[in-house]
Amino acid sequence: MHAEAQLPLTTRAARFFARHGFAVAPDSIAAEARRMGRSPWKEGVHLLWSFWVFVTPMMGGRYSWKWLVLTLVSYPVFVALYAKVFVAPRREANRYPVGMALLCFVLMPWYPSAISYYVFGCVMANAGRRAQFLAWFWHWLAFTAVFVALATWIGYPWQVTVWMPIMTVIIGAIVNVERSSEQKDVALRLSQDEVRRLAATAERERIGRDLHDLLGHTLSLITLKLELARKLHERDPPNSLRELEEAERVARHALAEVRSAVTGIRNADLAAELASARLLLESSRVHLEYGAPPT
Repeated sequence: MHAEAQLPLTTRAARFFARHGFAVAPDSIAAEARRMGRSPWKEGVHLLWSFWVFVTPMMGGRYSWKWLVLTLVSYPVFVALYAKVFVAPRREANRYPVGMALLCFVLMPWYPSAISYYVFGCVMANAGRRAQFLAWFWHWLAFTAVFVALATWIGYPWQVTVWMPIMTVIIGAIVNVERSSEQKDVALRLSQDEVRRLAATAERERIGRDLHDLLGHTLSLITLKLELARKLHERDPPNSLRELEEAERVARHALAEVRSAVTGIRNADLAAELASARLLLESSRVHLEYGAPPT
């Protein structure tokens, strides 16, 4: 227990929620944000917009015990549904905006603050899937049809019936555009990783071929000279010694070439990083020129 108290607050909070049914699934929105280096807690900021749940009674005249009880019952459910959108597997995440909309529809006859749940349900519809505006729009249309029918039947002011759907479609469209932009950024990062990997692999393959050719030629030459030196050892010692010295020179030269090739392998990663950086900058209309360092 003492060791856990030493952990960062975000880590302790994540463990607490995981123990209570809010573990982050590997393919969830929160897990993807973490892989991209963003804080998964960032999405919680949007909950601030739910302050309308607490402000709505001021527009209707006053707070009441009924409002307090319904808020205490419904708001924790809404927050749980909101959190589940981000931590649940993507194939399940779309259920929870539907839950928000249903929570609104059930409470609307007695609880005008529930309209905020409809707004969140519309904006977050289709959140579990990759950005597909048409799929989101059909969700919005279904939620809005039920909302307008209920609001008209209950007798809500026409301003609510008209402006709430307009507001949700505008906010939802903006959110979908942002989500699409984020997914393009992810795809760009993946393409950069692929360029980096392919560049490094190609460089290593080239160096491997060079090493194969170099060592094959050099070892054949050394073998030939050593064989000749052995044959000359008895009848021509000076020439035998010269062949041994030549074999030593060839071996030293080959060693230097191998060291140079190994250095090239290490530099292959740098070349790949430069190629990736150039691709990233070109996508932002910035041209990068680079070359070998001056000697």
